[in-house]
Amino acid sequence: MKRVNTDKLFREKTDDFYCDFVFSGKIKVRKVKETDNLLAFYHTRPSYKFHVVIVPKKHVVKLSGAKKHGLNYCKEAFDLI
Repeated sequence: MKRVNTDKLFREKTDDFYCDFVFSGKIKVRKVKETDNLLAFYHTRPSYKFHVVIVPKKHVVKLSGAKKHGLNYCKEAFDLI
């Protein structure tokens, strides 16, 4: 498994699983694809044969609030897959 490159991240310090474990490298993930804004990786405990998680690199509490900040994660996530 490759360690996620955290050099490019613009994450804020939060009490978030992805921030605290995935992006910090405490949990290693197999990266599927990465953009400046999103990271797609295989789920560490998949429920399905093909289970990919796509998360924004910037901490977002609600996706509905991301668009008002110029972050269209949903469109980018569909483009990613």
